[in-house]
Amino acid sequence: MIGKPIDLIVANSMHRCASEMEVIKSLVGAFKISEPEIRPAIAENVARLILQSLARDGRSVDVYAALRAVGAPCSVEDIHEGITAVLERAK
Repeated sequence: MIGKPIDLIVANSMHRCASEMEVIKSLVGAFKISEPEIRPAIAENVARLILQSLARDGRSVDVYAALRAVGAPCSVEDIHEGITAVLERAK
């Protein structure tokens, strides 16, 4: 799989969140994105959406880099070793 570049994934995620916020705003009423108490929740949701999109649509090299950043198995070999260990323990 070739995957999408990160800048496209980020842009698509931002547009998707902005669109969803407009729908919520029309259903719930006015809220301001600049309100300090709402910013952390919005930022967290956008960050999670970007990571989900990266995992689904990103290039393998970018997915492995994201895994490496959080200390998760981040190569074919690391993942193979982990799966093999789990399978061995299940016997």
